[in-house]
Amino acid sequence: MDKQGRTNKEDMSIAAAVNPVILSSYDPRGQYLCYVSTALDKQRISVEPVSKTQNDSFLNENSLFLDSSSLKVTSLKWSFLSSNETLCVFIALNNGEIWLYSPLANEVIIKINTGNSYEIKDLCIFENKHLWCIDSNDYIYQFNLTDFQLITKLKLDECVQLSKIVVLSETKLLLASHQIFLIDIT
Repeated sequence: MDKQGRTNKEDMSIAAAVNPVILSSYDPRGQYLCYVSTALDKQRISVEPVSKTQNDSFLNENSLFLDSSSLKVTSLKWSFLSSNETLCVFIALNNGEIWLYSPLANEVIIKINTGNSYEIKDLCIFENKHLWCIDSNDYIYQFNLTDFQLITKLKLDECVQLSKIVVLSETKLLLASHQIFLIDIT
């Protein structure tokens, strides 16, 4: 308890109300909200239930703080890991990494690295089997979500300043910048 008679939990609630939300995303069922806020000079990732109950196991009293003030979250996506049906938040970062965050354990369980330090602009999970992402140097990556290995890395000369990726099928990608590109990768 501090001098004003508040507990740590109350301090965290006050801090969450004051700190701006940078990004947010609902889980696939709409039951939980993951959001990124800034506390001092570091970003914090929190997951809260949309409607709180006393028995809610996802109630996130702890937040995941990014280690460095230079790390920034650039995109958030929810998905299940098909290997063990764990609901995770995929966190894209400005250092070329994608972290798989388990809200239930309140920890990063896997770190996927693109092999460079370019900012991840967007990511997309296809059928809970593949993770696709694009970086600020317009590289497109595909990772297997079973062993988290890189499957594909490509760059298309006509696709520049990419900001969004949507996977339409095993062989078709929709990429966006100031133009829209439908790409067949076969």
